[in-house]
Amino acid sequence: MKKTMMGVILCVYVLAVLISIAPAPVYAGNDDGENPPEVGVEWINDYPGTEDDLYYMDDSAGGLYNKLGDTGWNKRFNYGDSLAWEEDFKDVSNGGTDNIYIDDVDIAMFAGHSTVKDGYVALYFTTLHDDYYLEWFDPEWGDRDLEWIGLHSCQVLRDADLSYWACSLNGLHLLCGFKSYAFDTSTPMGKKWADRMVDDGWWDVAYTVKQSWWYAADVSQPSGTVVRVMGETIECGDDYIWGQGTICSDPPVDGTKYYWTHTV
Repeated sequence: MKKTMMGVILCVYVLAVLISIAPAPVYAGNDDGENPPEVGVEWINDYPGTEDDLYYMDDSAGGLYNKLGDTGWNKRFNYGDSLAWEEDFKDVSNGGTDNIYIDDVDIAMFAGHSTVKDGYVALYFTTLHDDYYLEWFDPEWGDRDLEWIGLHSCQVLRDADLSYWACSLNGLHLLCGFKSYAFDTSTPMGKKWADRMVDDGWWDVAYTVKQSWWYAADVSQPSGTVVRVMGETIECGDDYIWGQGTICSDPPVDGTKYYWTHTV
């Protein structure tokens, strides 16, 4: 039976300082205000050796990219395999280039493996640009432009790592991912996510980013798969993408995050 639950989590940085003083909230960086809005995706099918190869991650991430492009979004970048770089997702303050890639678009997606690094789940890349692993402390998504990101990767939002990956939200409205294993299926999750977020005509209606992530999991993942969405505020959970409905104001950045869990 499908079910959805909601919870509240604190970024681990905040957990460490609660005994002293609560941090004052700051606000996310202003969006660029570009028109049309922009989409960028990265994906990996070809991992070292053959046993770890994936087959449909290009279709998943590319499906989001092309669907939104077909509705008028600016298609900024679609990088795959050796052109998908960890530094594109990493904050400038940590030596990354997210200011011209992931955090310089409105919606983004990564589709590929994750792995456990130093006890925590990290996104797994195949080139040293400039690291194989994007760890929870590397990104600060949302401090420039990014509102929403989807991670088609295993267990990034599992219980044990939730308060760590919560720290990656720095103005980001929603982080969409998996609590459980994610599956590489011929039904492209990113495409289904985009299909649900967009009103395609008089016979159709747009759904929120979160509802659309649930739907994409329902139609692309096997029964029992558990997906999660984390937001800076409760109100962010009701976001539509640009042009399809209401969007929360850029939220104050503090240590408290909200998350919703859905079982396929």
